[in-house]
Amino acid sequence: MTLKSIKLGLFTGAFALMSLSSFAQTAKQEEHSNPNVRLGQKALLDGDFKKAAIYLEKSLPVESKDPDVLYMLGYSQFQNGEFKKAAESFGK
Repeated sequence: MTLKSIKLGLFTGAFALMSLSSFAQTAKQEEHSNPNVRLGQKALLDGDFKKAAIYLEKSLPVESKDPDVLYMLGYSQFQNGEFKKAAESFGK
C-alpha cells in the first residue's frame, strides 16, 4: 500500500465521518421518489453497503445531481473499501 493511497483513504474517511454527522442531524428526511434510492437507503441503514452501492449506482442516470444520493453512494463505496470511487462520488 502506498503512502498516497493511505492519505486518500484517511482523507475520505474523515470526510465521510464529517458528512455523516451532518446528514444525521438533518431534520426530517422525506421519502425519495426513486425506488432504487429507497432500496439503497434501506440497505445502507441495514448495514449492507454492497447492496446499497448497487442500488444507488442504478439510480445515478436520473439522480446524478442529487447530493444526498451521491453522499450515500460515496459512503457505501467507502465502507466497501472502494476509496477512489468514494472520493469521486464525494467530489461530485
